[in-house]
Amino acid sequence: TAFRACSASFAWKLVGIIIAHELPQEVADVYTLVFKAGMKWWQATLFNFICGCAAVLGAIIAYYSDISYEAEGTVLCLAGGVFLYVSLTELAPSVTSSKQFSSPLVIAVATVFVFIVGAACIGLILLDHEHCSAGGGHGDTHGDTHGDTHGGH
Repeated sequence: TAFRACSASFAWKLVGIIIAHELPQEVADVYTLVFKAGMKWWQATLFNFICGCAAVLGAIIAYYSDISYEAEGTVLCLAGGVFLYVSLTELAPSVTSSKQFSSPLVIAVATVFVFIVGAACIGLILLDHEHCSAGGGHGDTHGDTHGDTHGGH
């Protein structure tokens, strides 16, 4: 929706941020599929590419769909909840039971450190935060809350 509701420069900046996030994650996915699941590298790359195409297809459908911002927010919240559930139930136990670290204290300190680094990265992105309006362009009308369901913030 950044291309519909924001300036073009902001939308392209968001694309760059998403690519910077996705590239290392996709490499890690292929690594996991090859070395943990035992797939051949070309199979892992192919299946990873197909999954990525499904995400792009979903983005195209969302772009051309005429849904309300409330419905869009609901879908994003549900998707975020699924990712959170998977990370807490499937990934967190494997990280905390890792044999790489000798003590639970080291695991706890490393976990807090990684959380702080991630929160700092999110904070750095938000330094150039802008609100977008449904008409496109910048929605920097913090005093005018007409149509802004969260009071300009």
